[in-house]
Amino acid sequence: MFLGPKSSPSLVHKRKQGRLAVRLHATLFTTTTAHAAILENLSRSGAKLRLEVPPPRGRDAVLRWDRFEAFGRVSWVTASRCGLIFTSPLSEDALRTTLALNEASPAPEDAHSVSAAARAWVEGNGRIGLD
Repeated sequence: MFLGPKSSPSLVHKRKQGRLAVRLHATLFTTTTAHAAILENLSRSGAKLRLEVPPPRGRDAVLRWDRFEAFGRVSWVTASRCGLIFTSPLSEDALRTTLALNEASPAPEDAHSVSAAARAWVEGNGRIGLD
């Protein structure tokens, strides 16, 4: 499902593209760390991620989910989420395929799914993204 711009005048200027609401396992790689994450929304120009310890704002990173990969920079951070702005736009095919992946196998809604997925990945028992 594509989500269009918010109706608030202040946000219309910030958002020029629709966002795809998803819930998929992903990995966010920085120069020092691989962060297990849940990809919560995606557009051609960026993504919103939920993760235990987000990287700092301004950090360059690579987002990997399924067979896709996008390079970008962390644009905002909260205690458990961050936004990533891509350096190159994603293709329409990447968005369509991501939507199909989400419809076929979304990540669990459980509040502890990120930490459980991260723990399984560290222990070698989990599969996140292309790992």
